[in-house]
Amino acid sequence: MISRFLPPVRSLRGLLMREITLVLAAIWVFASAFILLGTWYDLHKSYIDQLSLLANTVATVLDKETISEASLEQTLHSRHNPNYFVIVRSAGRVVIRTPNSPETMDKNRFWFLEHAVSPSGKIEVYAGLRRDEMWETVFSVALSGAVPMLIGISATLVLLLTALRRGLRPVSALSEELSARNPDALDPIGTEDTPEELLPVTRALNDLFLRLKDALEKERRFVADASHELRTPLTAIRAQLDTVDRQGMDEASLAALGRVRLGVDRATRLVSQLLALARADTDMLAEPRPIAVDSVLAGIAAELYPQAVRARKELELQLEPVSLIGRPEDFEMMLGNLLENAIRYAHSTVTMSCRRDNGMLLIVVEDDGPGVAPDDRDALFERFRRGKRRADLSGAIHGAGLGLSIAATVAHRIGAEIALSEATIGGLSATIRMKL
Repeated sequence: MISRFLPPVRSLRGLLMREITLVLAAIWVFASAFILLGTWYDLHKSYIDQLSLLANTVATVLDKETISEASLEQTLHSRHNPNYFVIVRSAGRVVIRTPNSPETMDKNRFWFLEHAVSPSGKIEVYAGLRRDEMWETVFSVALSGAVPMLIGISATLVLLLTALRRGLRPVSALSEELSARNPDALDPIGTEDTPEELLPVTRALNDLFLRLKDALEKERRFVADASHELRTPLTAIRAQLDTVDRQGMDEASLAALGRVRLGVDRATRLVSQLLALARADTDMLAEPRPIAVDSVLAGIAAELYPQAVRARKELELQLEPVSLIGRPEDFEMMLGNLLENAIRYAHSTVTMSCRRDNGMLLIVVEDDGPGVAPDDRDALFERFRRGKRRADLSGAIHGAGLGLSIAATVAHRIGAEIALSEATIGGLSATIRMKL
């Protein structure tokens, strides 16, 4: 088939239109050829019959002397048509010849010829018709049928394209539904109004969603269970380290003990963040309700204030009263990680602000730390990733690279946007925007 030699088409609508167009074009070609051959056959037979009738009529009239040769010649000349000619012979000589008659009758390829002899055998008549005259008529008749048919086929293609768009509307609807879905939405697709042809695809997608949901749920349970199991022994180790008698230890032993305590603290924080990440990946939280965002942020700041004091960092708040429908746990998890990161990496100052901005909730957390290179900021939202400039700081900073990933996961789930930029006080700025 011709379509095998054409470049592949990735669009189902395009593929159907191409196949239909090829079929209709083939139909038009064959129909036009049929019209052309049929017209040629009919006209050829008609013209030959007319030439034969003309030649026999002239021969009979002259043989019976119904009209004189002079009168007949005058009549033929007066009705001269360059596409026809008549030659009359009597007793072997030419007595009548129209102006456009050929010089010879043998195998003439420009004329259709008919020869007639009178009943007495005295008169011979040759009548001819130009071949291109007949072909002009044939093409004219064929075009009169082929052109309207071509217009009809073109109109049919337009109607078919419209019908295809309507017929493929369920496919477009399914595509739009899948595109509009939240990446975490693994609920089955409804099949009530699904066409029979799309049911296998829809059922396969639903089966895939179910398997993905089970796999993700198993992963979350594993992370949560492992974190819970690890938290208890880490707490016990930390308690044992606190009871170690430091008196009598030399400087090397004290330094080693400090490194062990630092490692345990880091492991404990990692376990806590893994638990938070497992909670952030699931929707099994309280139902949304009206909350005062400024009060929630103030509570988060109060909880982390002792950490800021121990790190000798100033914590500044600029909170305007803002209310919305949401879950306090989401903001505690999201802003808690952002604020804790800012405290950890700041040199001396951390600010957190909250206000309305054109129907949006705008929350900004800034620090005056070393910041992050612009090319590295997007990578910070990946799990276990930290910016290069921050990773190069002293060993006093022990981050697992999960804080921003947790914040981004929660922000995505509640429909908020989180962006990183250069802070006005010199470090990193995390901005959250959310519709009120």
